[in-house]
Amino acid sequence: MKIAVLPSNQHLNDYIGIADAKVTEEYWSLIASAAAVGEFTRQGHEARMFHVAGRGDKSTDELARMIQACITWKPDLVLSIHSDYASGVKDVFPQIRKEADRAWGSSVGMMLAVRLGMPFQKCAVRGGDLMFFYRMPGLKSLLMEIGRHNVKADSDFNIKYAQYEGIMCARCFLLGSGIALKDDGTVPFGVAVPPGQEKYKPTTQQEEETEMTPEEYKELLDKLKHADKAASQSTYDVRISNRLLIGDYSTAVMLSKAFYTNWPNEAGSLPRDITVEELKKRMEAQ
Repeated sequence: MKIAVLPSNQHLNDYIGIADAKVTEEYWSLIASAAAVGEFTRQGHEARMFHVAGRGDKSTDELARMIQACITWKPDLVLSIHSDYASGVKDVFPQIRKEADRAWGSSVGMMLAVRLGMPFQKCAVRGGDLMFFYRMPGLKSLLMEIGRHNVKADSDFNIKYAQYEGIMCARCFLLGSGIALKDDGTVPFGVAVPPGQEKYKPTTQQEEETEMTPEEYKELLDKLKHADKAASQSTYDVRISNRLLIGDYSTAVMLSKAFYTNWPNEAGSLPRDITVEELKKRMEAQ
């Protein structure tokens, strides 16, 4: 199964109450989406993340490029992960392209709400007003709003549990699509698990993967140089997400710089100019 993941690129949606001005919906969504790609891959599927950073007063031009790249890849299913600006309470709010997808979207959303300990908001049909849907009429797609970024406590929750949210979003997306999971057990060591979801928390530290050696890095880079664009992006996204999950920031940044060097016109999973220090600070702020 080929599954595309489109993070939110809404860079102007600040996470209220967090001192770092760079913490936005886009920033949170990149963490959650990378975790989702990693989980889809662990479950045995081909997953790829499409992201073009938002710029200026709007991010629609960049979103259009993301969507076009996604369409070219020809995925079987598409997932987009967002957070909401809303009154009331934080919740899980699935959005779909057409009424015929309501049962599917509701199934994914209700399962995810239970695993996040959030209320479920009724699934909404948005095919006529969201570019994510009307630019991809032939693809089965779901946009999932998770929590709120306009309330400090909810912003804090999303940032702290971003990886867990992405992992569970992937699992529920598969289950709601009628696809069995290879594993529905604990999350990788180091992923924060919210209260009430302790059954997904590892009880012992698992053996962690070590940083890549120069030889391993060169071998991967050689593979990327000779791969076609779809394969190179997929390999890159998986390695980046895996490195983020185990806290190997130096390798994540090294892969990012190598990717932009070889494919300067492609969209990468990390910001083009991110440093090890900045990435570590962002990830440890969860």
